[in-house]
Amino acid sequence: MASNIQQLRSGTSSKRPIPTSLALGQLAVNYHEDDPAIYIRDDQGDLVKIAPAFIGSTQPNNSPVSVTAGSFVTGTAYQILVPGNTDFTLIGAADSNAGTIFTATGAGTGTGTASSFQGNGVGEFWLDTTTTPPQLKIYNGTAWEEAGGAGATGAGGDQVFLEVDQTVSTSYSISSGKNAVTAGPLQIASGVTLTVPSGSNLVIV
Repeated sequence: MASNIQQLRSGTSSKRPIPTSLALGQLAVNYHEDDPAIYIRDDQGDLVKIAPAFIGSTQPNNSPVSVTAGSFVTGTAYQILVPGNTDFTLIGAADSNAGTIFTATGAGTGTGTASSFQGNGVGEFWLDTTTTPPQLKIYNGTAWEEAGGAGATGAGGDQVFLEVDQTVSTSYSISSGKNAVTAGPLQIASGVTLTVPSGSNLVIV
């Protein structure tokens, strides 16, 4: 009789396994529509997310479920979110720094918080839709960094020229608080609006 083989899995939004809970080569699957992904533990003990880029106005895993010191469950793996005045070294952690993963040996005391859900992983992608156009960002282990834009081109492997269109054919607004530069001549098509907000500058060279 055939039987289904199922991996570790969860339908809870943004739930990610703490890497110490995974064996090398073991898969964990989150199938919730908010941010579906497959997770593995690499040989350095870090969690790796395998998924398309997350698209939204807030970063993925923006509000992991947190537990306050005094309520930690012995034997459960956690990642420190906010150290507060909790001495996490007294309950199994190597230090009391945000991001440290530990297995609780007691309930703890103080104001510190931790989560049994893993945070963001190095190399994770997020398409931030709060800007126009949306900005692709990559998590570097401590913060989200903007990915580079279009690269320079040239012959024979040269990276010399940045080529741009000569006509704005779709209405566009430069992001507030940002400046923009392009190469001229530049035409604005009929019925199209190019907006430069107050405090921003457009330079045509």
